[in-house]
Amino acid sequence: MSKTNIWWPMYPADFAIDTAHLNTEEIGAYVLILNAAWRNGGYIFSDPKHLARLAGVSAYKWKKIGGSLSTLFTEEDGKWRSPWLSEELTKAKANSEKKRQNANQRWGKPKDTGMQMQCKSNANAYGESMQMQCPSPSPSPDTTCISSGTVPDEARENDETPEIGILGGVA
Repeated sequence: MSKTNIWWPMYPADFAIDTAHLNTEEIGAYVLILNAAWRNGGYIFSDPKHLARLAGVSAYKWKKIGGSLSTLFTEEDGKWRSPWLSEELTKAKANSEKKRQNANQRWGKPKDTGMQMQCKSNANAYGESMQMQCPSPSPSPDTTCISSGTVPDEARENDETPEIGILGGVA
């Protein structure tokens, strides 16, 4: 199996009906086995030692609860398969494939089109405007670069302390 979904659907009413004959420990074992089957493409091997390990119970305990759980699965070719889980897995695969195709159709376009071109255009414009707002130091003594927070020479000469604004510029 290529990739399984990370979750499987749970329908509480249906689950309660299907597991009404199970006790709490058996329900827990059933959920653990369903989890393993979901990760394994919808089936698990029917070896009792393997099933006990998946259910988190001892081999002795599995002999007691395995019969109750076996009614929820079909066995074929040495594997347990849950008809309900197999159907849900098929739906999930089809849904995933449809979403993959939609994503490829939407995003699988050649590079530098649409939004990518707009982002590059904006980035270039933004970079150029930043250079215009804060040019490199000029020879004129009364020029102030707001973003650098420099103080004009006249203020230093007259011992005036200019007010510094919130952004660090001279107010």
